[in-house]
Amino acid sequence: MMKILISGYYGFKNAGDELILEALLGRFKKILSEKEEIVILSNIPSVTSKLYGVKSINRKNFWLIIKELLNTNLFITGGGGLFQDVTSIKSLMYYLFLIFIAQILNVKTMLYACGIGPINTKIGKFWTRLILKKVDYITLRDNFSYEVLKSIGIYREDIVICADPVVTLNEGNKSAGEILLKKIFKNTNVPILGIAPRACSTSIDFCKVIAEFSDKLIEANNWNVIFIPFDLQNDITVIKNITSKMKKKHFVLDNYTLSELVDVVSALDILLGMRLHSLILACANKIPAIGINYDPKVKNFQQLIDMPCFEIPELSVEQLFDKTIKTYEQRDKYSKILGLKLPELVESVDKPAVIVSNLFF
Repeated sequence: MMKILISGYYGFKNAGDELILEALLGRFKKILSEKEEIVILSNIPSVTSKLYGVKSINRKNFWLIIKELLNTNLFITGGGGLFQDVTSIKSLMYYLFLIFIAQILNVKTMLYACGIGPINTKIGKFWTRLILKKVDYITLRDNFSYEVLKSIGIYREDIVICADPVVTLNEGNKSAGEILLKKIFKNTNVPILGIAPRACSTSIDFCKVIAEFSDKLIEANNWNVIFIPFDLQNDITVIKNITSKMKKKHFVLDNYTLSELVDVVSALDILLGMRLHSLILACANKIPAIGINYDPKVKNFQQLIDMPCFEIPELSVEQLFDKTIKTYEQRDKYSKILGLKLPELVESVDKPAVIVSNLFF
């Protein structure tokens, strides 16, 4: 039996990363036989095993990880933006250390549709360069990540650029999403805006701007506004800060399954997102989305799909309001743009999957 061990930010109640895993496993089911065993490193193994029907072990139990690696044919890291030291140098070193262990044990290693950077510290650049140079297969989710690797001294012609696996999650049940939204809002015959914020460092009162913008949209145009925390551990705090400043009625989707999340996003009219995977999920379901750029990955993705994006220092109530109204008025045009962009993105998702398939067959 062949075995794949997968490392990522799984089991932390972060919808973006869980969507990555769902999409990644969905790809593997198409290319691998039932004889191949897949094991996931997770913060809560019991939950991950139940959700995806695969074996899962504790990501903090290094002795158990080593035991699994001794019988593993391929160690995958990804996807998502795992290799960066903005949020934590510890997190970067954790993922690099696991790859290092796999390399010592002569296990094939692979980065699967990963995002790289920003990596700002000298120690982060040094260890990233040292360890990733020896990774057997590197696939990245955007050109920015490729440029980051080159900037720290990794030049490889065999690096593959592909789309984030979440672009394949285009099977949102719009009817089911509309039913869920009807339970929330009395009137669903008006436009519905989904907002997926996150914490960020900024000189402006970001939460106040979003709150006043939402109130204006509800009052002036009778919209429904729903806040969607993609990271249930961290985004709720930001959303509470925003909604505490609001005067108009709104709703927070704070209890959902992954399938319900996909269904709700597919039933929105517009999405305003800081969370990258909120924008990718909207794109996958041809929902026009406006990005708020807190990190290069957000701006890069919005440029890739020709969708609007705001820089945080320039954010204002008026600009958000005007752009949202214009995007809604031109939603058919934006949906057609997404329809033209999606086939190429979805096709590129199979590039790393083909590498995995060739290793096993």
